[in-house]
Amino acid sequence: MFLLLIFGFINTAFYQGDILTLYAILGLILIPVCNLSNKTIFILASFLMLQPMEWGKYLYLVFNPSYVPTPNLSGSYYAAISDYMNNGTFWDYMIGDITKGKAASMLWSWENGRFFQAPGLFILGLLAGRKQLFSNTSENLLFWKKTALYATIFFIPLYAFVFYSPQFITNKYELDRLLVIFNSYANFAMMLIWVSGFILLFYLSNINILLTKLIPFGKMSLSNYIIQSIIGSTLYYKYGFGLYQYTGATICLFIGIILFLLNVIFCTWWLKSHKQGPLEFIWHKLTWISLKN
Repeated sequence: MFLLLIFGFINTAFYQGDILTLYAILGLILIPVCNLSNKTIFILASFLMLQPMEWGKYLYLVFNPSYVPTPNLSGSYYAAISDYMNNGTFWDYMIGDITKGKAASMLWSWENGRFFQAPGLFILGLLAGRKQLFSNTSENLLFWKKTALYATIFFIPLYAFVFYSPQFITNKYELDRLLVIFNSYANFAMMLIWVSGFILLFYLSNINILLTKLIPFGKMSLSNYIIQSIIGSTLYYKYGFGLYQYTGATICLFIGIILFLLNVIFCTWWLKSHKQGPLEFIWHKLTWISLKN
């Protein structure tokens, strides 16, 4: 986790929206829960995914309608970020991202329920690994088919609530809390749709021949994450090519596809002569470093 924290700060120097630092901190929850039973783990994960703190805030607002919450702290930091992003040099970006950017990202995560959702997802991932849900068995395929169906059924009303609730909930502060809650539910349902769909496509169609080409990309996920931050910031930030001023959504999509394909080619080439990606290699070596002479 400490190494992930270091990589997070390195990545933050190029992209203030880095998530590695948050994951390094919240992932520590896996240490005390790893020896718990599957039932206990599932209950704990469900509790976290329900966003209990946000529900508590919402109920407090309902029973205290005159209460006015303080503004989100992340807003002031994001305002400060816009100053150096519009006028700063590379070093202004780097220093600003590590200080103001890191604070903004962490505060935003706290204000939008990520401090409960992310640990919940980590614990669910632990449970999925224990039950070997990603293995190609008839029971698992049936599980993922049901997951895709139920997730779709739940996603539709959840998304509808998020989309239409501003029209019938007049209290802004109550609305803000409900949007945090139901956005997290809708995002979770959509994630399940994507994951189950991907697994079913991989095991039940010939597309797995194409998907296996992405294995090298997945094996170098840490390296790719940071490399993409460096390339993306260089292309779009003002200290680089400043493409944000000229590219719309369609062109950005094509640029993203091209960069992704180049990344896949690079990863495939790299792993032909190396067992791990460059950053994965460093992580492995530092994890198992020996202090003995």
